[in-house]
Amino acid sequence: MVMLLLGLVGNHLWLLVGLLICLAMFQGFGVSALNTFIVNVVPTNRSTVMAFNSSFLYLGLTFGSLIGGWIYPTFGYFGVCLLSALSTLISILVTLGLKPTH
Repeated sequence: MVMLLLGLVGNHLWLLVGLLICLAMFQGFGVSALNTFIVNVVPTNRSTVMAFNSSFLYLGLTFGSLIGGWIYPTFGYFGVCLLSALSTLISILVTLGLKPTH
């Protein structure tokens, strides 16, 4: 939601700063909750799973920045925010489709 709003703010600097602060807070809570969830779900292989989590997090940051750099010249900031929101929706749908193995 915040990503879509970021794409719509235009040249309103204070609104942009406020939304970026909200985004940082939500992401901070999300990362902490995810790490807690991972530790509780896989207590025996905690180090391996946390290493995979960190690796994929930084792969996502790398490729997300790369793709955003390609999208921005053509579609602008709104295009980057829209792509980010769509990527988030896809990841939520994939996560909801996962079935527990135990």
